[in-house]
Amino acid sequence: LTELAHIDAAVFTRSGLREQETKQLQQLRQRLRADIASQSLEKSNEGKSAGIDDSGKILAELEASEALGRLVIDLAGILDQTVDDVTLKDGDLLAIPEYRQEISVVGEIQHPSAHVFNRNLNINDYIDLSGGINHHADHKRLYVIKADGSVSLPGRSGWFKRRNIQVEPGDTIIVPLDIDRRRTLTVWSEASAIIYQLALGAAAINSF
Repeated sequence: LTELAHIDAAVFTRSGLREQETKQLQQLRQRLRADIASQSLEKSNEGKSAGIDDSGKILAELEASEALGRLVIDLAGILDQTVDDVTLKDGDLLAIPEYRQEISVVGEIQHPSAHVFNRNLNINDYIDLSGGINHHADHKRLYVIKADGSVSLPGRSGWFKRRNIQVEPGDTIIVPLDIDRRRTLTVWSEASAIIYQLALGAAAINSF
């Protein structure tokens, strides 16, 4: 490894996981289509135009997403032998991107942007540097996609509000869309998270 290697952002993919992920994506798309159809029927019965709303945009993005088959690993721990190694299989791929020192803020934000990592800043600070959230944002469901592909969610105690929480270089702060409360939030939140995870993983691999 070179001194520029970003070990914490290593992308490990497996063909078997990619096949499984492809099936899961298809199932999720079907669930979203069914939800949109239900909403369209409801609006039609209410005498309203169905149109293409934010839910349609999320479905379009999910339709364009391709399975990656990423397995989250602790490469640093594997190298220093503090965690168990991964048993390799045919078709496995390990990509280690160049070190990233920025923190990205995307989603329903005034000015989606990236900022140089500063250990004195927390999640709220980075969001403020991006102009704050817009009126489409669901500020209660913020989450962070770590450089290694894992997702950090706020706990019931609301850890995003704590000033001592620190993000790390290469992390991405996601401000999700506030989906219509009449819908089942779980499926739409799941779709949004998957879209960002796949996009970030693919970007890391395509950086070579």
